[in-house]
Amino acid sequence: FGVQGAKDRFFNATFSIARGDIHNDGVLGVYQGRKFGEMTDGTSSTMAIGENSIRIVFGHVDGTGGGLAGVAASTAPAATRPLGGYAVWWYGGGNMPTTANDRARVPSNPTRHVLTLNGPINDPTFLPGGANHNLAARCHNHPFSSNHTGGANFGFCDGHVQFVSANIDINTYRNLGTFNSGEVASPED
Repeated sequence: FGVQGAKDRFFNATFSIARGDIHNDGVLGVYQGRKFGEMTDGTSSTMAIGENSIRIVFGHVDGTGGGLAGVAASTAPAATRPLGGYAVWWYGGGNMPTTANDRARVPSNPTRHVLTLNGPINDPTFLPGGANHNLAARCHNHPFSSNHTGGANFGFCDGHVQFVSANIDINTYRNLGTFNSGEVASPED
């Protein structure tokens, strides 16, 4: 998923803030294209994309998921959940939303393919039973997550991929998600 940022909130009546914060200070901000020359924090210090494990967020077993068309399925026992994935991300195969209403919602909300850095990697509040374990209520704030122990991989704007520890200082993590805030950071900081 793309890094949308974490500091400057973007308000627009098109989006439901009830679904979580929307930021526009990352390289993949809402309705924003970024040029390399705008990345004054440096391309090697700016994250562009990161992992998001549906398993961590929703408790799905490998290769399964809910998404817009299958939200109800995410509450089913793991063995009975349908194959598929996050319907917005996975359009191939049998993963396309099945109703006209669900299909219409997908392209109209560009925040479904980007995530904020509001919470830590593998944020436990998004696990089943956690305070934010609700697709509809907090989908803009899903954490970057992975099945790797202790963190997740991120792609930076210079093209390198780096494992970022789940124990990274939250302010350093957020600084890595902005492109021109003046805070040059490193995942090792």
